[in-house]
Amino acid sequence: MPRRSTAWTDRRGRGAGAETALAIAAGALSLLAGGCASLANTPAQDAAWTRWGICHARAPGTEIRNVRLDGRITFWYVAPGDRQVMLDCLRQAGSTGPVLPEPIADSLPRGA
Repeated sequence: MPRRSTAWTDRRGRGAGAETALAIAAGALSLLAGGCASLANTPAQDAAWTRWGICHARAPGTEIRNVRLDGRITFWYVAPGDRQVMLDCLRQAGSTGPVLPEPIADSLPRGA
């Protein structure tokens, strides 16, 4: 007498594992689509990026690390003079538009 498989199959002969995999894939795609929608910048981030674009040409010895959701800019600088030029420029560029948190400046890590 042949042994019967204990695995469940649907009417089309697919195993339950195939349907589970399909459900997982559909869920993952849904999460991915939702996650991509959240990748848009906040208005504060847009303002921060605009200010950075204006000021970076004046302080080429700086490198942006990140812009937080609240618009706070974190950047690295090579020389103390670059740090101060960038801070002054960002302050001046922020005289119009939304008020953003003070930027955070750190010296560029050695070997970076």
